[in-house]
Amino acid sequence: MPFCARLTIALLVMVAVCAAMGQDPYAPQAGQPRPQYSQPAQYAPPGGRYPLPPQGQYPLPQQSAPGQQYAPVQPYSPPPQYQQVQQPAPAVPNQTLRYPLPQPTATTQRAVQGVPYSAPQTQQPSQPAAAPTVQAANNIVAAAPEPAPQGELFKPGQIVARVGDKSILYADVAPTVEMRLRNILDKAKTPEQRQAMEAAYREPLTKNVIEQAVFNKQLLMEFERGIPPEMRNDPKKKSEMDNKLKKQIRRQFELMLTNCREKVDAATPEELESFMKQDSTMVRLAMLMKDRHLDSYGELDKALKEYGTSLEQQVKDYGEYMMGMEAARSKINGEDGPKGKGGKGPPPKKEVTYDDLSDYYQAHQADYYIPAKARFEILTAKFSRCGGDRQKTWDLIAQMGNEVLLGGTPLPAVARKHSHEPHASDGGYYDWVTPGSLASKPIDQAIFAVEVDKLSQIIEDEQGFHIIHVLERKEAGQISFQEAQPKIREKIESQRRADFQQKYLATIKTNAKIWTIYDPPEDAKQQTSGGQQQ
Repeated sequence: MPFCARLTIALLVMVAVCAAMGQDPYAPQAGQPRPQYSQPAQYAPPGGRYPLPPQGQYPLPQQSAPGQQYAPVQPYSPPPQYQQVQQPAPAVPNQTLRYPLPQPTATTQRAVQGVPYSAPQTQQPSQPAAAPTVQAANNIVAAAPEPAPQGELFKPGQIVARVGDKSILYADVAPTVEMRLRNILDKAKTPEQRQAMEAAYREPLTKNVIEQAVFNKQLLMEFERGIPPEMRNDPKKKSEMDNKLKKQIRRQFELMLTNCREKVDAATPEELESFMKQDSTMVRLAMLMKDRHLDSYGELDKALKEYGTSLEQQVKDYGEYMMGMEAARSKINGEDGPKGKGGKGPPPKKEVTYDDLSDYYQAHQADYYIPAKARFEILTAKFSRCGGDRQKTWDLIAQMGNEVLLGGTPLPAVARKHSHEPHASDGGYYDWVTPGSLASKPIDQAIFAVEVDKLSQIIEDEQGFHIIHVLERKEAGQISFQEAQPKIREKIESQRRADFQQKYLATIKTNAKIWTIYDPPEDAKQQTSGGQQQ
């Protein structure tokens, strides 16, 4: 059959189908100008035929215009010699955006790709399909979003916070949440315990990380406001500044990470636990490199990609935080503008007067009290180590005392050889102790009563018999007001800076409109509508 005849038949079939579906194939979309048609390009369908619908009929339209009636369509059965062509599944549209967008149909996708239309293959669902979501405002029919995987609170591309004109996506905070959560879940001993811990910690951690990200954006905006207009408005100068900042930030990042890795590698388990409570980016990266035995930045970048981030992104986040903190420090110290009322910096530095110093000293008397303290050595014979025999225990402690007093043997040597005291391997030595710090009340009282550098009489408590030797003792006292003045002045000035810092950080929160996904629904609704209007 000639090509023109085949083309005419194909067009007639398309017009008939569109008429049956209640659509005008030549009508432009609403709001779009009627396109100018050009001479169609020669097209040869694959295999010399057009693909037919896989089940022998076209699906009826799911939504009709008001008042429009659809006539039933008789099923079309293809001739036996035609083979059904399996079409690839259409690409799943991105459902991760906060605001739903029009869903591309199979027709529009194939039109963009230059592929002829064929009805998509329908599958028999194992359960009733969810009804499509319809937006009445613009009459857009969007497919119902797929449920999030287990353990995932939001979609990666979902907006979880806004600070002014800056948006924070879940993908921006999810890697930090996962790294922090890993340190918690690693302590789980069973799958059930791990699942319970994740359910308990994931959402609070996510909320905390979002709040920190919002704070960092606020600081970054303060830094951007502080850039001089002549540099901000000059593309060349701004580019030079950005390049210089990137180099400085990268250099500082690598230096900080190296120092943190050295501390983590040399830390005790208790110190590591303390480091993890700091929750800093550097500590998390250093711990990741230690746990994975990573030596290079390339290996670190590969490990970070498992969490959905990269080394470059970590450097960028660190730089934004440091630039924001530098802007805050400059404001607090008054380095970027005139001080006082109407200026950008803090108010003029208030002098710390004598009355300020005296009032502070009187209000914190306990801070300047020096308790008595002493260093000592001890010999011990325990009842339990002598079979509960009181006389045998007494004979042993007397023997140890005589070796020191009469035999001239150093007390530490006798303690290592005979004493039952826990510090016997250290020669019975105890460093500085204060009154009431020892478990044995008779020993505690004797340490601050016997003469220094003399052996005590035999002391008895519920454990056994003891002889102590006080090496040094300092009596209780009080730091004088004169001695305390320099430290008091520093504390008052530090407290005033901290107070101004808190006020400044509270002020910057009012400089930009802030919204998070955890805000009340009415606030979220206002923010959403505001975002759609932009």
